Amino acid sequence: MSEVRVVENYSSWDGAKAIISKPAFVRSAVFAVLILAIVIALIVIFTGRNGSSDVAIDYSTALVVSDERDLWALDLTSQKKTLLVKSRKGIATFDVHEKRTIYWREIDSQWVNSLSKKYRNLTQWREWDPMAVRVDSVTENVYVLDGLAGKLNVYDPKSTRFGIAVSDLKQPVDMVLDSQRGLMFIVQKFDSILKGSMDGSTMGKVIVSTSVTAVALDTQTPRLYWAEYETVESSDYDGGKRLTMTRAARATYWNLGVSGARLFWTKSVDNGLRSLWSCTPGSANICTEADVQQLPFDDPKGIEVFTGETNPGANPCESAKCGGLCLLKTVGSYSCACYLGERLKQDDKTCEPIEEYLLYARGDFIRGRITDPRRNAFVDAILPIRFRHISLKHKKTIDFDYNFEKRTFVFSDDLTINTVNLDRRDLQGTYTRDCCLRHLAYDWVSDDVYYVKDSNGITENTTIVLLKPREEAYFSKTLHRFNKETGSPGAFALEPNRGLYFFTMTLDGVTMIHKVHSKVTLFARDDVSDVDLTIDHEDQRLFWFSKDATKLYSADFEGQRLKSIYVSIVQDPRSVSVYDRYAYVANLTSIWRFDKSTGSGAVELTPRFNDERTDAIAGAKMFTRNIQKVDFNNPCALRNGDCQQFCFREPKKVVSGGSINVTDELQKSCLCKDNQLLQPNGISCA
Repeated sequence: MSEVRVVENYSSWDGAKAIISKPAFVRSAVFAVLILAIVIALIVIFTGRNGSSDVAIDYSTALVVSDERDLWALDLTSQKKTLLVKSRKGIATFDVHEKRTIYWREIDSQWVNSLSKKYRNLTQWREWDPMAVRVDSVTENVYVLDGLAGKLNVYDPKSTRFGIAVSDLKQPVDMVLDSQRGLMFIVQKFDSILKGSMDGSTMGKVIVSTSVTAVALDTQTPRLYWAEYETVESSDYDGGKRLTMTRAARATYWNLGVSGARLFWTKSVDNGLRSLWSCTPGSANICTEADVQQLPFDDPKGIEVFTGETNPGANPCESAKCGGLCLLKTVGSYSCACYLGERLKQDDKTCEPIEEYLLYARGDFIRGRITDPRRNAFVDAILPIRFRHISLKHKKTIDFDYNFEKRTFVFSDDLTINTVNLDRRDLQGTYTRDCCLRHLAYDWVSDDVYYVKDSNGITENTTIVLLKPREEAYFSKTLHRFNKETGSPGAFALEPNRGLYFFTMTLDGVTMIHKVHSKVTLFARDDVSDVDLTIDHEDQRLFWFSKDATKLYSADFEGQRLKSIYVSIVQDPRSVSVYDRYAYVANLTSIWRFDKSTGSGAVELTPRFNDERTDAIAGAKMFTRNIQKVDFNNPCALRNGDCQQFCFREPKKVVSGGSINVTDELQKSCLCKDNQLLQPNGISCA
């Protein structure tokens, strides 16, 4: 490494203004002192803080260690420390990329920095928490483990573009790469170690442990090392031939590293200060008390071993013609992957924009993935986006819908309707604060939201409400009111281009489906659940669950041509979505895909690793521009139909022969929010 850079936070603007406001002679004196201090600091840093000239680091005898603040190279022979990175907040994670650079992240920073200016700093444009960074020494791709959203980003270091190799990880905290074999291992804290190819495929649990926290590799043997409570364990790459390397009562092991036959670790006892240790195992291949040695470093926070020997082997990606990322797969082989927002074409090399994806919410994140059955890695279609809710006391999860064209996600908790734009960094919009909200549908033509509201959490006074969530102001209009004699509305489905919608109604334990198309009519009454409704916009059919939720029914919009499929493999389903040939059924823990006509070919799409999770899935819905087409003959499609507030569609009625006939042609009706009246011009409210 040819240079050492100093990382410091800039002084605050308030402090600068305070200096500037002083008299001229005071300012001159202050700036002179500052310049002198900077010069002295640079001399100290670049001379190793001992006044001597800068000395090249011998990595064959060095260990890279972070303490409370800074990053050091510790010479294992002379035990001398050389400063590499100076930080104010501390080093959260780092990796040594041969003798070329060190990638590192400062605590609370959104950036992964490079020590050498020859390599660019890395980030993503939404909030994340880089827990571990590792560099593939063959391709120079940078792997960054995001603990916040539970995913693994893979960066092209030249363009700094990235794709998501693996997602839906459970508390990921550490990872390691074996570039010679094209393998990677990921630690899911207190759960397991995953092993798979470096392209994200073939991932599976190789170690299951309720106390695992860190991992390291000996790529020469090869063997896997990991930290548990009170022990450091070892096995072959498949989890076999397991050994306990070292043990200490009441100890927590934090970090591991392996160099040749020497094992390094940090540990603390009874949550005290950490200490640095090493051992060279004896004939039994474990660390006896005589083999263990403490190294002189106060309270180490992280360690990384690099011997200085570089033998990455041949790079198969040099001759590859990948349209995005090129990734190691097995010895001498590679696979292509695409950057976020793109997917591989049938040639498995070139990329194209993603035009359809399955959107779902899990925990506090909005997620989207492609459903290509050939792929289980690099399937994320969007960057996971964190959202915030106020209360979920009256329902288990949020209700949500999505406008594909505007990339706007709308959801409700118990009290609020919220919107999140997938392409904007600003905070989510929050509209209407009332109790208790459930079931919603997004009108992608007029940009309105339909939802069901209970009065104070009781069903005796329930309404269906229309909301227009504008940034400058929002309006709401009550469409229907219900009481205990009429029943309680539940699930809701909307067809904006036809000007109709459906909702379930439950009375005395019996659930029925009603259709609204100029008037409210009964659509279905036998074997109906209020769990969810969805529309197949291509085939113009309504889907709903049976009362026991083991079957999925469908019928055309006139309630004819009834069909059913069995979905009993999904216990306690919560949502359904239909697109193309498939029906997507989700419960709180998983998402499944079925053939919508036969129910055959059931495939579990998520979770990938069968983890026991507490972060519930809030439904799953397929979205594409083909589903949410806008018919521009729709009277509300342009400029909100010139209505000041709500543009409502209803079918035209034709009087013929003394009877009134409902046509398929739509006409608009401008509506006003509650407590306002439509003016004589037919479009304004007051």
